[in-house]
Amino acid sequence: MTKHYLFPIALLFAASINIYSQDPIKDYDVPKISEGTTLEISGKPHFNLQKEKNDTAESEYAYEINLGASFTKWRFTPSLDYTISATLSGTSYSYPESQIIDKNENSSRLLFGFTGAGSKYIVPKHLYFGMHSEGFLQAENHHKPSYIFTFSPYVGTGRITNAFVVNEASNVEKILLKRGYITKGLDKDTRTLLNNLLDRRNLGEYRSKYRDNAEIQFFGDAEALLLNKGIISGPLNAAATMEIYQSLTNNKYILYPIFKGYQFQAEFNYSQRISNPYRAFDKAISFSALYGHPFGLRTSAVFSAAVVFPINEQDINGFDPQFHSPILLRERQSLKKYSDYITPDIYFVGGLRNDYKASLSVNVFHNFNQFAAVRGFLNLEGKKQTDIDPEFSLYGGAELQFYILSKLSVSAYTDVYSSRTTSYSISTGGFITYYIF
Repeated sequence: MTKHYLFPIALLFAASINIYSQDPIKDYDVPKISEGTTLEISGKPHFNLQKEKNDTAESEYAYEINLGASFTKWRFTPSLDYTISATLSGTSYSYPESQIIDKNENSSRLLFGFTGAGSKYIVPKHLYFGMHSEGFLQAENHHKPSYIFTFSPYVGTGRITNAFVVNEASNVEKILLKRGYITKGLDKDTRTLLNNLLDRRNLGEYRSKYRDNAEIQFFGDAEALLLNKGIISGPLNAAATMEIYQSLTNNKYILYPIFKGYQFQAEFNYSQRISNPYRAFDKAISFSALYGHPFGLRTSAVFSAAVVFPINEQDINGFDPQFHSPILLRERQSLKKYSDYITPDIYFVGGLRNDYKASLSVNVFHNFNQFAAVRGFLNLEGKKQTDIDPEFSLYGGAELQFYILSKLSVSAYTDVYSSRTTSYSISTGGFITYYIF
C-alpha cells in the first residue's frame, strides 16, 4: 500500500524540481533597451619585390594598399529591433604583367556596401513584420561597375529568445557562493537585473560606450547592483573579480544556447546581381518554423524547419536565398554567436535549377557542469532539381566537450551521413590536450 503513495509523491517531487529549475529561464526576458554604435578604420599595406633567376630577368614589384572604414548602429527593444551598417573600402594595387591580363599599371578599386535590417512587433510577442536589405557597389578602373542588391521583407508570429545568459548569471552566483559573499541563491529581481547587465555586455553596448574601459565599467555596474540590493556587504576582491571575468571570457566555460519560444515566418527574397556581362534577378519565397524548449538549466533543444520555392527561372550561376528573422538580428550582433543553430539550410549551390528545397533539423544541448557538455544534432534535407527525382539526405552526430580548467581538455565527435548516392558515411575523431605547466 505504501508503494502506491510513494510513487505519486515521487512524481510530484520530480515535477517540482523540474519546475523550480526552469524558473530562471521562464522569468528571463530581453532588456528594455540596448543600443550602441561602432566605427572601425583599418589599413593594410603590402609590398613585394622579386627577380627571377635568369640572365634577362628584371626586378618586378607588386603592391596593394587598402584603406577601409566600417560603421554600425543598432538598437534593440522588446517591440523594435534594428541594425544599420555601412562599409567603404578603397584599394590601390599593381601586379607583375604575368599575373594579370591587363598591362602592368597602377589600378584602383572602390567598394561601398550597406546592410539594414529591422523587425517590429505590432502585437507584443505574437505578430511581427520586418525587412532585411543589403547592397554592394564596386567600381574599378578598366572595368564596368558591378553591384549586388537584395531585398527581403518578412512577416511572422511568435517570439523565440536565447536565454543562455541565465547560465552566465548562474556561474557568477556559484563564484559568489564559493567565495563566501552570499549564503543563498540570488533572488528573482537581482537575477533579472544581472541578466540585463550581462545581455547589454554581450550585445556590445559596453564596448560601444566605454571602449577600452568596457569591462571596468561592467564590473563596476555589477558590483554596484549587488551592493545596492544588499546582496553583498562589501566590494568584491581581486580574486572574485578575476574568477567572474574568467567565467565570462574563457572558452573553457561551456555556454550552449537556451532557446525558448516559437516562431512561424513567411519571407520573400529578391536578389539582383549585375557584373557585366553577367546579370541575374532571382526571387523566392520561404516558409519557416523555429521552436526552442528548455528542459531545465542544463538541457535544451531547438527545432527548425524551412522550405523555399524559387518563383522565377534561376540563372545557371546559382541561387542563394537567405533566411532572416528578429532573433537573428540579436544573435549576429552578440559577442557569442549561436545563429548557426537556428539558420535553416535553404541555400542552393552548384548552379543547378531547383523546384524547391526543404530542411528539418534539431539540436540538443546538455551541460554536465560548466566545464563538460554534449551536443547532438540531426538534419534531414530534401530538394527537387528540375527534371530530376527528389533527393533526400540525412546528417547527424554528437560532440562531447570536457574541460578541466588549465589542465585537461578533451573533445570527441561522431558524425553519420546518408543520401541517395551514399549508403552511409561515418566519421569520428577527437582532440586531447593536457597542460603540464
